[in-house]
Amino acid sequence: FGYLFVINGNDLKDIEPDEDGVGEIMNKILSNQTSGFPVSDFEKNLISIAQRVLTPLQFKKLKDYGDYGDLAMAGKKMIPALTDAQKFYFIDKGAHIAHTGIIKPSEAWKIDFNKIKNLKRNGSTFFKVAERIK
Repeated sequence: FGYLFVINGNDLKDIEPDEDGVGEIMNKILSNQTSGFPVSDFEKNLISIAQRVLTPLQFKKLKDYGDYGDLAMAGKKMIPALTDAQKFYFIDKGAHIAHTGIIKPSEAWKIDFNKIKNLKRNGSTFFKVAERIK
């Protein structure tokens, strides 16, 4: 069986963007800047934070996409220096969310793997095929 848990976003407390996502999004911002694409003042401020908290080599690896671990390390070092608004920027741009505390699902669904063949590719039939258990 497989399980799907539904979490109400309003129940999450003390959220922040995952460091991997912060690094990936910063790499995109720096790539845009290097390529001559417009970078907002808000994003320029994020670049300034990165330059302040990272070593020159870490900043270069962030900019040049040294490897995935380099992006995660850059994000990890940046997060403590970010305001709540800056953290939400990364979340809005697609960074995963790290959460402190207990997560209480509002719904739980179970699907028999033998019924997977009944799912449409886009997942639109999931709730018809799966069984709600909470």
